Amino acid sequence: EHDLIEAMLGAVRSGVGRYIGQLESAEVVGSCGCGCPSIELTVDSAGTGASPIPVILADAESPEGVPVGIILWARGGCLSGLEVHPWDGSDVIRLPHAESLRNLRTVD
Repeated sequence: EHDLIEAMLGAVRSGVGRYIGQLESAEVVGSCGCGCPSIELTVDSAGTGASPIPVILADAESPEGVPVGIILWARGGCLSGLEVHPWDGSDVIRLPHAESLRNLRTVD
């Protein structure tokens, strides 16, 4: 997860500088129950109570060859999650490798 998030933040650079410094202290605090590799993050317990907002959107490919969409989320100015969803409705996928990232864009 760390490598994927770091690659996403490094690829877009503009407007995401404050999140790069949070990556080292970010901790995984939850996962999705459906079997996808989506995770919930916390950074020094900050950002609780605020609504999550998408920060970066990207496309990638899972190790199984399934096209996936990726959303990096923030809450209250802090990283809060990484969502990975298959575009074709596949049931079980693994986390894509950073090298497969494409079409990265920030959400304004």
